[in-house]
Amino acid sequence: MTYDGEVYGVPLVSETYGLLYNTELVPEAPTTIDELEAIAEELTDTSQDEFGFLMEHNNMYFAYPFLTGFGGYIFAETDGGYDTSDIGLANEGAIEGVERMQTWSENGWIPPSIDPEIQDGLFTDGNVGVSLTGPWNIPSYSSAIGEENLRSAPLPELPNGEVAPSLIGFKSWILSPFSEEKYWAQDLMIFMTEDENNMEYYRVAGEMPAVTHLLEDPEIADDELMQGFAEQILNGSPMPNVPEMNQVWEPIGDALQFSAQGEDSEEVLEEAVDLIHENIATMGN
Repeated sequence: MTYDGEVYGVPLVSETYGLLYNTELVPEAPTTIDELEAIAEELTDTSQDEFGFLMEHNNMYFAYPFLTGFGGYIFAETDGGYDTSDIGLANEGAIEGVERMQTWSENGWIPPSIDPEIQDGLFTDGNVGVSLTGPWNIPSYSSAIGEENLRSAPLPELPNGEVAPSLIGFKSWILSPFSEEKYWAQDLMIFMTEDENNMEYYRVAGEMPAVTHLLEDPEIADDELMQGFAEQILNGSPMPNVPEMNQVWEPIGDALQFSAQGEDSEEVLEEAVDLIHENIATMGN
């Protein structure tokens, strides 16, 4: 919880996404993108609303692994920050990743337009083998298909052998600048994020700690419903903590949607990046 060298709070919870899969349809988790695509090819029958693999490929949050896993990036990283004038979402790697996702729609594996209600509804109906989603869906998924049939896994390896990176977010305790008891507020934050209390919060709320060694604790690492997400966090990237990030979501989301509908991926990404630059330039005006 640091910005411009100033500490503003203490992280409590880390969250990201990975794979949840139905073992009745997919006995073993896919470990590579080729295996994931093979599942999509084998199990997809759109006439029966059956799909091997589903994700919101028109949402940059979930598409990030494939936008960046081949060499794209949101903002170039600098020492302790980001160069928001250097946007890598239309470079060769980003284009390769989006073109790969485009084939999933071209092959009929994922509908060109999809939203979480459709994706989650099909999974809870037992019609989806693998869902790229977050741990927030564990309760509804396990209730629908049976906890014994639901398992988690990290994202698959890409052709370069690296696990596809995901975006990581954090929920944190923030010290209010208006607090009249800053010392005791800070003391309370430290108490609530001590290891024992952090794990108790995990047990009650089902949200993963923001501490690496706790994610590797057997209580989490051996939990078949959480271990995939805990492992994925260790392969993820924190969401850029700069105001300019707000200008990225909509243009890239539109570009992903246009690509899924068959438009040229390179062209729509370049147009999106141009728009992001324009929007950043007018911030605060």
